Amino acid sequence: RTGDYKAHMFCRPRLFPPRGHCPDELWAALWAWVPTSCRIFDPHLVYTPSTHGTSLRTCLEICKKNQESPMIFFAYTREGDVIGGFSPNIFVRTNGYFKLRDLRRPAEDAFVFRKLHTKTAPEVFCWSGMNDMLLKASEIDGLIFGGDAAAVAINRDMNRATTSSSSSFGSPALVMPLLEEEEESAGEEERIPKDKSSVELCGKDHADFEIFSFEIFALL
Repeated sequence: RTGDYKAHMFCRPRLFPPRGHCPDELWAALWAWVPTSCRIFDPHLVYTPSTHGTSLRTCLEICKKNQESPMIFFAYTREGDVIGGFSPNIFVRTNGYFKLRDLRRPAEDAFVFRKLHTKTAPEVFCWSGMNDMLLKASEIDGLIFGGDAAAVAINRDMNRATTSSSSSFGSPALVMPLLEEEEESAGEEERIPKDKSSVELCGKDHADFEIFSFEIFALL
C-alpha cells in the first residue's frame, strides 16, 4: 500500500546535530509511517560518506555498533530527489539476505519512500510480504534493500545507487529520468538537460544514479 502524509497527524522527530540533508517537512511526513514502537526513539546520523569516508567496511563497522537499532536511510540525487527506506534493523553484514526470524521487530514495519523534486508530497511503499528479502550487506554486494530486484542498492564504492521495481514493497523504481511530457511540465528551476541528468535508465523499471549524498540514521 502507499500513502500520502497528513500534515496534522504527527510531529517530526527530535533531531540532533549533525542533521543531514533531509528537510524537516520530509522528516515529518516519514515519521507518520514509522511504527509507534519506534517513534519513542530519536534518529541520529551515524554514517555519511562525506564525514566517515567511502569505505563500505567502515560503514558496516559503524552500523555494527548500533546493530539492535532500527534505521532510516536516505539517498539523494543531484537534482534533488530523495529515496530511501525504513528498516526494523540497521544494515549489518550478511551471508545472503538477513534472516527475518532474527529481526527484533516485524518486517511488516519496513517501507521505502521517494520524494521527487517535481512532486510536492512523498510516496511510501510498505512491506508487501511477497518474499523474505528485506536487506543484505557485504563489502562485495554493497547495501541492498528489498529483493526480487532491489528497491534501493548502494554500490560498494558508495558513489552510485540503483533502484528497481521490487516485489518486497510492491514498489516501482523509486526514481527515473523524466519523461518528455514531465520535462515539459516542470518549472524552469526543475528542468535538467537529459545529457546532464544524474539518473540513467538501465532497463525497464531500473535506474542508476550518481549519489549526491547518502545518510544512515539509527533510531536510538
